[in-house]
Amino acid sequence: MNNESHYRIAGKGFDLLPSQIRRKWKNGRYFILKTCMYPDTFADRSLSEEEKKKTDPDYDDAYLEPMPPKTSWYRELSRKIQETPSAWLSENIPEKRMYVHLYFLERTVESLKKDDKEKAARFAGVFSHFLGDTAQPIHIVNSRILDLLIKCPDEFLGFELHAGIEGITGKPIIKKYEPELLGTSVPGAAMGLYRKILLMAEECRYITPLMVRAVYSRRRKEAVRLAGKSVKLATLVFADFLRTCWTIAYDEDIAASPFSLADYPHITSTVDMLYRYRPMKNLSLIPYSGGRSYPLTLLDEKGKRIRVGGIGVIPYLGPMKSALGTVRERDARVEFLLCPGAYSVFRARVGLNPLFKESGGKVLFRVFSDGRLAGKSAVFFPGKPAEQLDIRFPRTTRFLTLSMLTVEEPPPSLAKTHPHGVWANPVLE
Repeated sequence: MNNESHYRIAGKGFDLLPSQIRRKWKNGRYFILKTCMYPDTFADRSLSEEEKKKTDPDYDDAYLEPMPPKTSWYRELSRKIQETPSAWLSENIPEKRMYVHLYFLERTVESLKKDDKEKAARFAGVFSHFLGDTAQPIHIVNSRILDLLIKCPDEFLGFELHAGIEGITGKPIIKKYEPELLGTSVPGAAMGLYRKILLMAEECRYITPLMVRAVYSRRRKEAVRLAGKSVKLATLVFADFLRTCWTIAYDEDIAASPFSLADYPHITSTVDMLYRYRPMKNLSLIPYSGGRSYPLTLLDEKGKRIRVGGIGVIPYLGPMKSALGTVRERDARVEFLLCPGAYSVFRARVGLNPLFKESGGKVLFRVFSDGRLAGKSAVFFPGKPAEQLDIRFPRTTRFLTLSMLTVEEPPPSLAKTHPHGVWANPVLE
């Protein structure tokens, strides 16, 4: 984002707060705007304290982004992410930034609890900048990849994509928005914020090639409109962040609610390409059907079909042994990043979608906590009623994995006969 966009996100995000919060958070908007450019202004960490104080007498190193943690879980996260498409697209990977989200949540809430509203606003202002940077379309798709996918006209060879796209100021109109409560505790809110940021980044990633094509076609107004969409998304998430920090700090009677994994972005997945390499929300795809699908469905104890919400999966359906002799499991795994302390119970109803008439074989549903088995279902075969899973896992868990393992191969061809798994209403509590 350019400076104007960063100021827009910071100021309008505060303006979207309920009026009672704005009245009580005196000078909140002023101090948020005061620090929203800190990450650019003080990006050079070699600047002396004296030089920083010349720019802002109230400057404090605590307001800057912390360095990545030197821990085993973060190394493991980085390793997993390197195998995902988001790592191929750009070096700016939102999945690796949960430690930043948590840091600014903790500092903002901590300052509000001490009734230091100025300091809280300053921390929030810095965080608004990171949100804007994450929503910037050219930050989440590498310009070298864009040059491979979109032919650059000769007259635009001198148009440097990164600076050029970032320099387009989006001016969205946001008339009304009720900020969302992202969680009832700091760890829970970190996960809620992580979800919103990754979904935001996904939408902004779709915007990137559209902006580039608009620029190359000399449709400047269209490029500005598209840039405005990313600014709007960041503004709404920042409003959610502010409202959540305020509520956690001052409202001790917040009712906790289950956290759904159905729309929580996963880190890694071994779901087959027939499902676009990812779990499907609220449906089961029908292979080679021209895009048709079945609703997520399970059998109850009486054998009656019931519609459910949740995620549908199918494992890799290719050869189990490669030409190099490597043997792989037929296991549809979906892995999620958790924030320790947020949740300790997983619940879901599991089973096979009975709408696939030719299904065969047997599968087993399992849940892993940091690679260790936390619980499993009975073995499933087509026609077996669904089963409720209620599994406790350590509150220290970083990686939660849902697995549907094939324990007995169905007859060929697998695209027609392999059963489709259903994790109905998968929630954390």
